[in-house]
Amino acid sequence: MPVPGPGGLPVTMAGLTILATELPWAKGIMEGFKKRVEFLRIGKRNRWAHIGIIGGLITFYLTISIVVVRIFSQR
Repeated sequence: MPVPGPGGLPVTMAGLTILATELPWAKGIMEGFKKRVEFLRIGKRNRWAHIGIIGGLITFYLTISIVVVRIFSQR
């Protein structure tokens, strides 16, 4: 799901949190999201996993930025 800018994910999660108070399907999505995010807690066992995820996200955003700049600079 594409979200605009770096603030898109928090806004989407805030909206889903509000929906989860009323709708069962939104509550299920929030519970699944919480389970998947629990491993991001920084501890001795998963510090390298956390660093790898952050590095991967940075690489992803830089790659997308380069591709977008090259596409729009050719026009």
